[in-house]
Amino acid sequence: MNFDTELVQCMVDRICDFHRGQTRKALPIPYTFHLFDVAKTLVNWGIEDADVIAAGLGHDLIEDTKDSHPSLIAQFGTRIAGMIDELTWVKEDGTSRTAKVKHWKQFAEHSTIQALVIKAADRYCNVRDYARQRSRDNEYEGEYAARYACYLYPVWRAIYTRQDEVSRVFGDRAQRLMDPDIRWIIRLIRCDVKICLDVINSRTVLIDGALDIGLGKELCDAQADLERLNHERSKNEKEIQAAELRLHKLNRRASDEPE
Repeated sequence: MNFDTELVQCMVDRICDFHRGQTRKALPIPYTFHLFDVAKTLVNWGIEDADVIAAGLGHDLIEDTKDSHPSLIAQFGTRIAGMIDELTWVKEDGTSRTAKVKHWKQFAEHSTIQALVIKAADRYCNVRDYARQRSRDNEYEGEYAARYACYLYPVWRAIYTRQDEVSRVFGDRAQRLMDPDIRWIIRLIRCDVKICLDVINSRTVLIDGALDIGLGKELCDAQADLERLNHERSKNEKEIQAAELRLHKLNRRASDEPE
């Protein structure tokens, strides 16, 4: 596959220009470090589509800079601009965190698989940086973690349920490379929610002062369901291997029998 390095370099130049002066939240580094991290994560997941890598680099251009959809179309075409547009959430005055949670739930349900994988890489980098920051600070706020889990979980649940589509669009190798990170994120989300439940002493998640009853339980139960399905899949694979071995032995015996 021919990878369009020049296209990706053009996007690198653009994000360095438009994101100039911006820094990462809670970290004294240029914001572009995060964008490069997202692109690197996509590459590490086996994504070889240059348009997807470019959109990963530029996923915050419309949301966090003065860049625009028409301008992106003019330089990069409708496919890349469309992915970036899918990944954009513009907070309007008075919009609550609850609206943000609902937005990303709808995104996870209806987005293209390309945009969903980019958002998964974005969230993966966010939570990895957040986990490191939490470790350094040695402190924790359960309510904040619960809100963060609400933003994360729909994306990762959608990625897990659409693994066949990931394999079809990006190849089996991409799906296999993504799988360990998917499992790590879901385990971390489950841990975050459990800590949150201890902090607020109920099976609820606090979002902007509104209690989302049962969401904490849903997140915890989702991990249990995932572990059960993985166990069943492993058991089925062993049974298939045993059946194949038995068939192989019988075929050998049959070929050795005199006519």
